[in-house]
Amino acid sequence: MVCAAYKVALAILLRLQDQSFPVPKAALLSKFLSDIPLQTRHRMVTVRMAIGRNMSASNYATAARLIELLLSRGVPDKQALEQKLAACKESGLQDTFEQTSCPVCAESMSCGASQCPSCSHKVRLCFCTLEVIREGSCLQCDFCSAVFSPSTAGFSHGG
Repeated sequence: MVCAAYKVALAILLRLQDQSFPVPKAALLSKFLSDIPLQTRHRMVTVRMAIGRNMSASNYATAARLIELLLSRGVPDKQALEQKLAACKESGLQDTFEQTSCPVCAESMSCGASQCPSCSHKVRLCFCTLEVIREGSCLQCDFCSAVFSPSTAGFSHGG
Protein backbone atom coordinates (compact mmCIF):
# COMPACT_ATOMS: atom_id res chain seq x y z
CA MET A 1 0.00 0.00 0.00
CA VAL A 2 1.28 3.38 -0.97
CA CYS A 3 -0.66 5.19 1.77
CA ALA A 4 1.43 3.76 4.61
CA ALA A 5 4.62 4.81 2.85
CA TYR A 6 3.33 8.35 2.39
CA LYS A 7 2.10 8.50 5.98
CA VAL A 8 5.54 7.70 7.40
CA ALA A 9 7.20 9.97 4.82
CA LEU A 10 5.03 12.87 5.98
CA ALA A 11 5.75 12.06 9.64
CA ILE A 12 9.48 12.17 8.90
CA LEU A 13 9.14 15.43 6.94
CA LEU A 14 7.24 17.01 9.83
CA ARG A 15 9.93 15.92 12.28
CA LEU A 16 12.66 17.27 9.98
CA GLN A 17 10.99 20.72 9.92
CA ASP A 18 11.94 21.21 13.57
CA GLN A 19 14.99 23.49 13.37
CA SER A 20 16.19 22.30 16.78
CA PHE A 21 16.35 18.68 15.59
CA PRO A 22 19.99 17.46 15.83
CA VAL A 23 21.83 17.39 12.48
CA PRO A 24 23.05 13.75 12.83
CA LYS A 25 19.53 12.52 13.64
CA ALA A 26 18.08 14.55 10.75
CA ALA A 27 20.64 13.00 8.40
CA LEU A 28 19.69 9.50 9.54
CA LEU A 29 15.95 10.15 9.19
CA SER A 30 16.42 11.69 5.75
CA LYS A 31 18.42 8.61 4.70
CA PHE A 32 15.49 6.39 5.73
CA LEU A 33 13.08 8.82 4.04
CA SER A 34 14.98 8.42 0.77
CA ASP A 35 14.55 4.63 1.00
CA ILE A 36 10.75 4.74 1.30
CA PRO A 37 9.02 3.46 -1.86
CA LEU A 38 7.28 6.63 -3.06
CA GLN A 39 6.30 7.71 -6.56
CA THR A 40 9.44 8.38 -8.59
CA ARG A 41 9.13 12.18 -8.65
CA HIS A 42 8.58 12.29 -4.88
CA ARG A 43 11.38 9.87 -4.17
CA MET A 44 13.82 11.99 -6.19
CA VAL A 45 12.92 14.99 -3.99
CA THR A 46 13.57 12.96 -0.82
CA VAL A 47 16.86 11.67 -2.23
CA ARG A 48 18.01 15.24 -2.91
CA MET A 49 17.01 16.25 0.61
CA ALA A 50 18.93 13.29 2.04
CA ILE A 51 22.02 14.20 0.02
CA GLY A 52 22.06 17.70 1.46
CA ARG A 53 21.42 16.63 5.04
CA ASN A 54 23.99 13.82 4.91
CA MET A 55 26.67 16.04 3.39
CA SER A 56 25.97 18.58 6.17
CA ALA A 57 26.44 15.78 8.72
CA SER A 58 29.66 14.54 7.02
CA ASN A 59 28.04 11.25 6.01
CA TYR A 60 29.89 11.13 2.71
CA ALA A 61 29.42 7.42 1.94
CA THR A 62 25.64 7.75 2.25
CA ALA A 63 25.57 10.98 0.26
CA ALA A 64 27.70 9.40 -2.49
CA ARG A 65 25.38 6.39 -2.73
CA LEU A 66 22.39 8.70 -3.11
CA ILE A 67 24.18 10.90 -5.65
CA GLU A 68 24.99 7.83 -7.73
CA LEU A 69 21.31 6.87 -7.61
CA LEU A 70 20.34 10.26 -9.06
CA LEU A 71 23.09 10.14 -11.67
CA SER A 72 21.80 6.76 -12.84
CA ARG A 73 18.43 8.42 -13.51
CA GLY A 74 19.84 10.91 -16.02
CA VAL A 75 19.00 14.06 -14.06
CA PRO A 76 19.57 17.49 -15.66
CA ASP A 77 21.98 18.76 -12.97
CA LYS A 78 24.52 16.02 -13.63
CA GLN A 79 27.55 18.33 -13.42
CA ALA A 80 26.60 19.73 -10.00
CA LEU A 81 25.96 16.21 -8.69
CA GLU A 82 29.30 15.00 -10.05
CA GLN A 83 31.00 17.85 -8.15
CA LYS A 84 29.26 16.76 -4.94
CA LEU A 85 30.29 13.16 -5.61
CA ALA A 86 33.90 14.28 -6.07
CA ALA A 87 33.70 16.14 -2.74
CA CYS A 88 32.42 12.95 -1.08
CA LYS A 89 35.28 10.95 -2.53
CA GLU A 90 37.84 13.57 -1.45
CA SER A 91 36.43 13.27 2.07
CA GLY A 92 37.11 9.54 2.12
CA LEU A 93 33.57 8.16 1.67
CA GLN A 94 33.14 7.80 5.43
CA ASP A 95 29.99 8.26 7.50
CA THR A 96 29.64 9.72 10.99
CA PHE A 97 26.46 7.86 11.98
CA GLU A 98 26.49 6.47 15.52
CA GLN A 99 27.57 2.88 15.89
CA THR A 100 25.23 0.20 17.17
CA SER A 101 25.37 -3.54 17.59
CA CYS A 102 23.54 -5.80 15.17
CA PRO A 103 20.69 -7.39 17.16
CA VAL A 104 21.31 -10.74 15.45
CA CYS A 105 25.09 -11.24 15.44
CA ALA A 106 26.24 -8.42 17.79
CA GLU A 107 28.67 -7.08 15.17
CA SER A 108 29.34 -3.34 15.44
CA MET A 109 27.75 -1.44 12.57
CA SER A 110 26.59 2.00 11.55
CA CYS A 111 22.99 3.05 12.20
CA GLY A 112 23.04 4.41 8.65
CA ALA A 113 23.80 1.03 7.09
CA SER A 114 21.10 -0.71 5.09
CA GLN A 115 22.11 -4.08 6.52
CA CYS A 116 24.64 -5.68 8.83
CA PRO A 117 27.91 -6.32 6.97
CA SER A 118 28.36 -9.66 8.79
CA CYS A 119 24.96 -11.35 8.77
CA SER A 120 22.98 -9.18 6.30
CA HIS A 121 20.25 -8.41 8.87
CA LYS A 122 18.28 -5.42 7.49
CA VAL A 123 18.37 -2.16 9.42
CA ARG A 124 14.79 -0.92 9.67
CA LEU A 125 13.02 2.18 10.89
CA CYS A 126 9.99 1.77 13.15
CA PHE A 127 7.03 3.43 11.45
CA CYS A 128 5.61 4.38 14.87
CA THR A 129 8.61 5.82 16.72
CA LEU A 130 10.76 6.79 13.70
CA GLU A 131 13.72 5.17 15.48
CA VAL A 132 16.06 2.41 14.29
CA ILE A 133 14.68 -0.97 15.40
CA ARG A 134 17.33 -2.42 17.68
CA GLU A 135 15.62 -5.75 18.41
CA GLY A 136 16.39 -8.83 16.32
CA SER A 137 12.86 -9.03 14.96
CA CYS A 138 10.12 -6.60 14.04
CA LEU A 139 6.41 -6.59 13.45
CA GLN A 140 5.62 -6.36 9.73
CA CYS A 141 2.26 -5.27 8.38
CA ASP A 142 0.66 -7.97 6.22
CA PHE A 143 -0.68 -5.38 3.78
CA CYS A 144 2.08 -2.81 3.30
CA SER A 145 5.75 -2.10 3.91
CA ALA A 146 5.24 -0.80 7.47
CA VAL A 147 7.46 -2.30 10.17
CA PHE A 148 7.28 -1.72 13.91
CA SER A 149 9.53 -2.36 16.85
CA PRO A 150 8.18 -5.14 19.09
CA SER A 151 8.31 -2.63 21.96
CA THR A 152 5.56 -0.59 20.27
CA ALA A 153 3.14 -3.55 20.10
CA GLY A 154 0.71 -1.93 22.53
CA PHE A 155 0.63 1.41 20.71
CA SER A 156 -1.65 2.43 17.86
CA HIS A 157 0.19 3.80 14.85
CA GLY A 158 -2.94 5.54 13.62
CA GLY A 159 -3.33 3.21 10.66
